[in-house]
Amino acid sequence: MFRALARLACVIGGCLLVADLVLPAHVETVTLRKHEARTPFERERARGATDDYRLRLDGGETSSCQVDWAAYRDLKDGETIRIKTSALFGSCFSVATEHGSIHSFRWLNVALLAGGLVLLLVGIGVLPLGVLRESTD
Repeated sequence: MFRALARLACVIGGCLLVADLVLPAHVETVTLRKHEARTPFERERARGATDDYRLRLDGGETSSCQVDWAAYRDLKDGETIRIKTSALFGSCFSVATEHGSIHSFRWLNVALLAGGLVLLLVGIGVLPLGVLRESTD
């Protein structure tokens, strides 16, 4: 029973990830209200965690967007920017000004597709569940 529920959860999760990729992105023009940065604690940094750069936005449905250091540094408070977010999860994957693209998570599409396909393959039984696999005693 648990195995069937785990497979169903994998199918649903995989479908959601793939749907988030293929549905049209939400594009909006917003104003950059402020910059926020969070530095991880030493324990997190030892595991490879990096600083978290976030832009707080006004004038649209999206209230914040996580970006890389270059976008965080180049964008100024009060600047009008255009952002693209995914349809289902609202993940911010592109930030642009009138001068061109500043930040783009090109790998986000690949990661969503790969994750969705792996979950679907586990859900339909092509790949094993691993931990839930029956013992061969």
